[in-house]
Amino acid sequence: PEEMGRWMSRYGDTIYGSERCKVVRSNYMNFTRKGNTLFMYVYRWPGSTLILSRMKSKVRSARWVSSGKPVRFEQAREMDPREPAIEIPIYRIKFTGLPQERPEEYPVLAAEFEQAPE
Repeated sequence: PEEMGRWMSRYGDTIYGSERCKVVRSNYMNFTRKGNTLFMYVYRWPGSTLILSRMKSKVRSARWVSSGKPVRFEQAREMDPREPAIEIPIYRIKFTGLPQERPEEYPVLAAEFEQAPE
């Protein structure tokens, strides 16, 4: 209970007032969003790289919520594997340069997208 209280005091703003998020599937994290910002709650640390696939918008910036420090990322357009392919561009975002070991219990990253993330 005490740990959860500390976590909520640090990250509660990313949850309270958040909107329904169309990004729902991941092996590593859960999501909320506010406007064009996607909050990623990492419960299974993947190491130095974290990947989001099949996003319909590009990322403008990314940061650690706790410190505000920027997170490096690369993004590339993906090919839609469905037949017929949809006309909306989809992107693969790769967050890089993350610590190999989890930096804290349930760290939170924020990514600002060009449009509401989905």
